[in-house]
Amino acid sequence: MRKLVFFSLGIFLTASALAAPIKENIGLYGGQVSDIEAVDRSGSTELIIAVDSSQRGVFRWHDSAGRWGSVTNPVDTTITGHIPGSAALVEANPNSATDVYATLTWNSSGVFSRLYVSDNYGDLDPNVSWVESLDASGAVISNVTALVGHSSGMYAGTRDGVILLNVGAATDTFSAVFTHPSGDEIVAFAVASSSLGYVVSSSSSGALNLFSTDWAGTDTDLTGFLPAAAPVELHTGSCPITSCALEINLIGVDPITPGGGSIFIAGSSTNGQAFKSSDGGLTWNNGWDYQCSLASSGCAGFSIEDFLEQCPGLFIPSVFTQCLC
Repeated sequence: MRKLVFFSLGIFLTASALAAPIKENIGLYGGQVSDIEAVDRSGSTELIIAVDSSQRGVFRWHDSAGRWGSVTNPVDTTITGHIPGSAALVEANPNSATDVYATLTWNSSGVFSRLYVSDNYGDLDPNVSWVESLDASGAVISNVTALVGHSSGMYAGTRDGVILLNVGAATDTFSAVFTHPSGDEIVAFAVASSSLGYVVSSSSSGALNLFSTDWAGTDTDLTGFLPAAAPVELHTGSCPITSCALEINLIGVDPITPGGGSIFIAGSSTNGQAFKSSDGGLTWNNGWDYQCSLASSGCAGFSIEDFLEQCPGLFIPSVFTQCLC
């Protein structure tokens, strides 16, 4: 899903072995970018962003014009199908090359994190190409919290503790492949294969859970094996600086290591932390966090910067997503 690319607040960084990184600000003026996707359009890469404030909706980068253009609520009033909502997630479907999915919220119409799909690479056709995705019963899919595109299909997690899968194209429907036993919100999940995945959930009180799943009803609760605290405490035996609670907002599977057992969890905007498991979540290393970068921490060598140096294939929307090392 992610490559050697870094994004943060509209800054796009690329690197080569022969030159220093080239930085170019291509952020949307007046809009807060909540997600970004690189779409392969017949061999040409196009950028699609989800914007959740001010200029809201899904936008596509027009390379020839050097600007962003809305593909869900375009300014041209002669175009039909406008959806005047904010967007939070956007994801291409590797299983169906023309399809791009996004979540849109339009409060005044009672639309909350509803799943939409475009079968035209997210672009206009010439009208708005985005329509509501449906489940097997014909109902719209709302309260979506996470999207993952995989060669086995498009997966969507919800606040109701359900992950749905569409194995076909835009006109096909979604069916449930994972259901949390208590209905806890899906925070993040990773797809290792069509028969293996990992799911992070959170209860209404904030209690975290981690499951492995075969996407067919056999789920294993791995919560008891999670790290007990933030890396600074695990490395030093104490929490000398600030809160040392474990936080998980993201999970990723290393696609290079065979078997799908090499996984990473990460989270926290105040004390960025990451952990690695090499056995499918049964054991974890002591991890890396921001606090270990401080001189008084007692765990030098285990800062987030050290983690990034060891794991260069990283996508960063605000903290970090997936380490491919």
